[in-house]
Amino acid sequence: MIRELAPAKANLVLHVGPRRPDGLHELCSLFASLDLADELEVDPAERDEVVCEGVAGPNLVSAALDGFRAAAPDAGLPPLRVAIEKRIPVAAGLGGGSADAAAALRAANALSGSPLAASELRAIAERVGADVASQVEPRHWLVTGAGERLEPIALPPITLVLVAAREGLGTGAVYAEADRIGATRATLDPDALRTRAALPAAPARRGHGERPRAGSAGPPAGARGHARAAPRRGRPGRADHRIGTDRIRRVRRP
Repeated sequence: MIRELAPAKANLVLHVGPRRPDGLHELCSLFASLDLADELEVDPAERDEVVCEGVAGPNLVSAALDGFRAAAPDAGLPPLRVAIEKRIPVAAGLGGGSADAAAALRAANALSGSPLAASELRAIAERVGADVASQVEPRHWLVTGAGERLEPIALPPITLVLVAAREGLGTGAVYAEADRIGATRATLDPDALRTRAALPAAPARRGHGERPRAGSAGPPAGARGHARAAPRRGRPGRADHRIGTDRIRRVRRP
């Protein structure tokens, strides 16, 4: 049995360019990797099964496993049962489904004796979904193309508050609306985003007379920053989440 974390990502900047002949849009984005993460438990089984409580319909994890077997037919990957503990809000633009698929690829590779390099896993991921490749090796990225061109970047310590809407939005519908209202850009400038990524984060502001609260003055030593995820109404909060580059940290609320 293997456990894999599937970290969320936040688009700190997202510039959408013209629609390509393949139907996808060119984009230029800064992806921040969060430690808000789903958790996958992967076990050999009699048949492939993906269990994700509260999320119905097809799952990208199934497509990821099919893609792995096609790319590594001699790896001997057995049927797998993948149980997903869902912590990332669904249809919230945080890449939860893509992160799950990427985590499933890592688990499948590990269970098969690691026959594929990270670059080969990313090649499979590109065919599974536009954001999956960026989640194979979770970290901060400058993303171009339709999500397949990845450039590692460093980000300063930052604090995010994530507030999930009661209802999510489908990616296709969002991009279609961007086309309809003319919100796309004719040209994209990755250099502008490289410059922005290098800027120091603005300090958090407090109201007049408000005393600083524990954890609000900045990240603890060794952490990159933190993001507090506010759950959808009716769902209990699970944790405060800190942005990291090399390691995933979850800090339980007292």
